Formats: sequence, C-alpha cells, structure tokens
Amino acid sequence: MFAPGHGTTAIFLGLTYISSVILNNELGSKHLKMLQQYKLPEKWFEKSVRYQLDFVDTMYDLSERLIIEWGKSTVSGVQKQDKPVIEIRAKHSIGEFISYDDVQLSYKALVQLNNNTNANPTRLNALSSVNGVYLIQHQIDDQMYVGSAYGVDGIWGRWKTYAQTGHGGNKLLKELNPDEFIFSILEIAPAILVERFNRTVRHEWLNQFLFNSIEHAQETVTCWKWSYNNEQPHTAIGGVPPRQKLVLAC
Repeated sequence: MFAPGHGTTAIFLGLTYISSVILNNELGSKHLKMLQQYKLPEKWFEKSVRYQLDFVDTMYDLSERLIIEWGKSTVSGVQKQDKPVIEIRAKHSIGEFISYDDVQLSYKALVQLNNNTNANPTRLNALSSVNGVYLIQHQIDDQMYVGSAYGVDGIWGRWKTYAQTGHGGNKLLKELNPDEFIFSILEIAPAILVERFNRTVRHEWLNQFLFNSIEHAQETVTCWKWSYNNEQPHTAIGGVPPRQKLVLAC
C-alpha cells in the first residue's frame, strides 16, 4: 500500500491482507457516517462491499520511509511495472525540506518532527529560520485557522506548541481532534522582523478577512503584500512605500 508523495512519487505504507469482509446488506449507519466524514461518494453505501485491511509485519520497518517513483499513471491504483526506489529515509524522518510553498504537514508528522528533530535537520532549520503567517486546516469541515509566528525559532517555535498540546492554547482548536489538522505556510519573513511584523500582519490582514479556502487565504495575502510594498507609506523610510524608496535609491 502506498500514499501520494511529492510530485509523482509515492510513500510505502506497508503490506496488507484482508482480515474481514462486510457485505453490502450488512453495512450500517456508522459506515455511511464514515463515507460522509471523509467526503467519499455516498453511493458506495448502496452497492459496495467493505474490506478490512490490516498490516503484516513483513517490511513494516520501511513504512513511511521507502519512497518510489510511481510515474505519471497516478490515477491508476494498480501498477504492474517495476518502480525505481528514490529514497529510503532515516528512521523517524518526515522527508527533506523542499520549499515553504510545499509545506503541508499532518498533525502526526508535526509530532514526529517534534519528537525526532535530529532525523529532520532540513525541516527544522527551514521552519526555525523564518517568521510567517501559517494556516491550520481542519480536514473534516474545511474550517481555516490563520495565525502568525515570530520571535525565537520562528514558525517552528509556534508549531512545536501545537505538536506538544494539540491546540497551541487556541480555544477554538481545543474542541477539535488535532489528528484532523493540516499545517501549511502562507507567507514568510526573515526571523529578525519580530513584534512589529506580527502586529502589522494581524492588524492589516488577518483581522480583515474570513477565509473559506487555502486559495482564498493565499490570494488575499498576495494582494496585501503588494499593497504593503507598493502603495502604503512607511514613516521609517520617509513616508513613502518600500517600492518607491528602492527606485529612489537606484
């Protein structure tokens, strides 16, 4: 069994066997709720058979460590051709850091990062070196929670409190299951910009919008950033926008 990785790669989860079968006429309301919870087609409830898959011990030590090149046939769940091995990650690694735009961590991965920092140096260094605006998405109802991180250890300094508590002190998140969270980054700033950065972002952007999707949040922060750099006067540089100051300097 494999899960989607970065690009056309796939992550090995383990070998499974069918431990039990529930026929269609034996499906109950709890099975329908499972389909609804994970936004799967409800028509499956009318004609499907449910198979219970359990992992075997064989190769389980490579679970979430073995990375293969799945290829372009990403839609097909059954593959008959040999697949090249791309990487075997160190134990407890969640993979190398690629880019801030690529960051999408489950709560499980965040906890794994917090508990195994030595196995994830590139991730830890990248998240610790910048401040920024981040997004927590609740996968079940698609609610979006936006926050900003600044100060010691940047974004990681904030995210590790979520890893340790499940909610990071956020009252709204305390009522939810952290296993259903996805953490991503909307905007980054150098770690030297601390309290003023946080105050500006929260006052001029976070408090102005109610986000309904990741794309909406990304779109609004892009517009705010352009306005901040091209239109808004800054008293610290003579009452002109940063873009104009750069032109004058040239």
